[in-house]
Amino acid sequence: MKYQFHDTCVLCNNQESRDHIIRCTSPSRIEWRKKYIGALRKRLNKLETSFSLRETISSAVAEWLETGQVDISKYPLKYATAILSQESIGWRHFFAGKLSQEWTKHHDNSTYRTIGKKRDGYVWGAAIVEVTLRHFIQLWELRNEEVHGKSVVQQEKTRKTKLSADARKLNALKDQARPIDMGLFHNDIEEFIDQSTAQTIATFISSHRKAIMNSVNQYKEASQAGVTSVVQWIRGWSDNRETIERMNARRRKDILETDGRKKERRRRKSSGRQKSIVGFLSLMSIGH
Repeated sequence: MKYQFHDTCVLCNNQESRDHIIRCTSPSRIEWRKKYIGALRKRLNKLETSFSLRETISSAVAEWLETGQVDISKYPLKYATAILSQESIGWRHFFAGKLSQEWTKHHDNSTYRTIGKKRDGYVWGAAIVEVTLRHFIQLWELRNEEVHGKSVVQQEKTRKTKLSADARKLNALKDQARPIDMGLFHNDIEEFIDQSTAQTIATFISSHRKAIMNSVNQYKEASQAGVTSVVQWIRGWSDNRETIERMNARRRKDILETDGRKKERRRRKSSGRQKSIVGFLSLMSIGH
């Protein structure tokens, strides 16, 4: 379920891009990076990778996570091709399992003496991909917990908080909408939010947003044209509250029912079976 309606990182308020999820400077992400680099080094060591290759891969990945780039001059010249190849692929894609084959070639060509049988390059590379993907999945789960909450209760609370902000913004357009459409708004938005579930608030937003925006636009056009609403005249009467409330309720019902009928007509049109083109052809029409 998608509860976040913006691309702002909830931890640091920067834009949450693909790279940012991995490279965010929040304490939890820094801790994740430390654990990942540690696990990567441990896996490379278990695979009996040569010291220089192990340190180059681990340090290059750590440098990209820290700075967003890799300074090729810091590493042994023999690994320049592999670093440039990975740069061409994209270091971010390293976390999607896209490991340059140049790394596996270095492992295959290594003269490092192993205790057991030396693993083939593709097996060695697959092991690196496995540990990387496993930790990236853990990061994604961590990110979702931070954004949505860990438990069902936390998720509901987080969702309601975000939807409430949207509901307040929508309801705040009340003074900009046509007076006859006041029935679309809540007199006390805070009371509505307190008494509603996240789903109820979401339903209010989805069912009212279009009608409210149309009302705002129409009122703006009418105001520019100098048109006065009948509700504005009624407000000048005494004991007019019940009259206005009845008008608002009736107007609200009409708007929502009209919108519902339009959606139903669109649904029926889209669900109809496609007619065969044979019915539109005849020997006469083909001849012409």
